[in-house]
Amino acid sequence: MKRKLCALLLVVVAGSLAFPVLAQRRRRLPPRRVVTPPAAADRGYVTARFRQIADEYLKGHYSFNPTEATAAGLHEYD
Repeated sequence: MKRKLCALLLVVVAGSLAFPVLAQRRRRLPPRRVVTPPAAADRGYVTARFRQIADEYLKGHYSFNPTEATAAGLHEYD
């Protein structure tokens, strides 16, 4: 038991002496950036533009895959 304790103590001491560089390499995190939300008018534009792009994408996707459109309940692609 005494040998195990001495060996463990030796490993801990040797490890702390051998790796002081690791303690120095720790850096502070950069400060967080504060993101301000867009103005109300910009949010409306972004939402409308997103919906427009999404609609165009889905129209193209469903016209290429009419089976998926029918399964989604859009029967104009039958």
